[in-house]
Parts: sequence; C-alpha cells; structure tokens
Amino acid sequence: MSSFFSPDWEKLDKKIAELESKIGFACNIFGSYNKSKWSSILDLCKEINDDFKNIRYPKKEERSIAWQKFFDLRHKAYQEKNNQIANLSKSRKRELYIMLNHLKHDWLADFLIGEILSFGFLKTKAEDMKWSGKKLNEAGAYFKSVKHEMTREDKAEIHQLFVDIRSNHDLFWLKYKKTSQVNYESRKKENQKAWEEKQRAWEEKKEKGRRIKNSIENNLSKNKDKLNKAIDALDRVKDSRRNLRDKISESYSDNWKSKAENWLDEMDNKISDIESSIDRIKDWISEDKNKLDNWS
Repeated sequence: MSSFFSPDWEKLDKKIAELESKIGFACNIFGSYNKSKWSSILDLCKEINDDFKNIRYPKKEERSIAWQKFFDLRHKAYQEKNNQIANLSKSRKRELYIMLNHLKHDWLADFLIGEILSFGFLKTKAEDMKWSGKKLNEAGAYFKSVKHEMTREDKAEIHQLFVDIRSNHDLFWLKYKKTSQVNYESRKKENQKAWEEKQRAWEEKKEKGRRIKNSIENNLSKNKDKLNKAIDALDRVKDSRRNLRDKISESYSDNWKSKAENWLDEMDNKISDIESSIDRIKDWISEDKNKLDNWS
C-alpha cells in the first residue's frame, strides 16, 4: 500500500522543517530586518505551497498536521516580517524627523522681526537658510536611499514633512527677494538723491566761486582805474606846485608870496594824501592779483 504513495512527502516535511529553522533564525537576529533572508523565506513558502498541490501524504491526518504547521509558520513569517519592517520604518522615520526638525522655519516671524529690526537681520538669516537648504537636500538624499525600508504610511508622513518644509523655505526666499528688491530700489533712490545733492552743492560752490572771482576781477579793474587817475592827479598837483613855486620866485609882492607859501603847504599835503592813496590802491591791486594767481 505504501508503495502506492510518492515518498516526496518526506522531502516536503524537510522543507517545512527548514522553513521553521529559517524563520526562527530571522526572528532571533535582534529584530533587525534583513531583506535577502526574508526573500529566501517567502520563496520557500511559495515552493512549499506549490508542493502541497502535487504531493500526497500516506494519511490524511498527516497531511492536515503538516499543512497546519506550514500555515502557522507562514503566518508567523509574514507577521514577523511586517513587524520588523514596521520597526525599521519607525527607526528611519525617527532619524528623518531628527534631521528635519531643526530645518523647520517660521518665515513669517522672521520677516516681522526683520521689518522691525533691519535688512541686515534678514541677510544673516538668509545665510542660515542657505545652510538649512543644504541640509534639507542631504536629508532628501537619505530619505530616497531608505524609503524602500519604510511603510507606506511612514513614507507619506515624511514626504508631507518635506513638502511643508520646502514650502516654508520657498516662501522665505520669495519674501526675501521681494524685500531685497525693495531695499535695492530704496538704496538706489537714496544714492541718486545723495548724488543730486552733491552735484547741486558742487554747482552752487562753483557758481559762488565764479561770482567771487568776477568780483575780484572787477575790483582789480576798478583799482587799476583808480590808480591811473590818482597818478594823473598827482602829476597835475606836482605840476601846479612847480608852477606856483616859479611864480613865487618871480613875484615882488611880499603879501602875495606869503599867501602863495600857504598854497604850497596845501599842495604838499594834497600830494602826500594822493601818494598815500596810491600806495593803498597798489596794495589792493597786489592782493587781488595774488588771489587770482592762486585761484583754482
């Protein structure tokens, strides 16, 4: 009777025993997930499941016992595999939260503070945001490398965290660029105003200098005219004095001579006054010439 049944059922029992050993080993490696080991276990489960379709046991009860053992082992395998994946997923999610938590950014608060303080504060914050952006990219690369080890729910949660952080970063840079443009336009207007004021002051100074120079040149011309007139007047008085002196020497009237001598004294005083005026005018002319010679 036994020769009627295939001896393959014994090989199947050995496969079930092998499956039990592999599951036991996979469960005892400190709960860490090993993809290749679980792939091997699940491949063996599929192989055993196919064997049950083609292999008959000597007794129905023996087959039922073997199938139940296999069914329990397969259930345990899927359960333990899922538990290990869940634990590994939690570990990866925890790592990513640690990487991302300090990259969260309250851009609105920064700009409220920045508007109260100064654009310099935002420039400093921009440097921090550049560093945060670099770290965010590093975290993104790490997430890409480990997301196959995470559950769908954990991946979705971390993905949304990335979206929120990147959105906040984008809002910061959008506001920063607008603020930078406003500050640029403001500085441009201030610089233009400062240049115009400087240009106006320079032109006023130039016009004032031109007026002063013209005034000096006019004074110089007038003083030269005064000098020429004074020299002419001095020559006339000296001529008159010489004529009067000649007349005194030729006169026989003592009374007239006495009067003429007084006239001579008056002429001498006048000559002295004119010579003083000439010296004073020459000083003015010399002073004006020095000013013009040193004019720049």
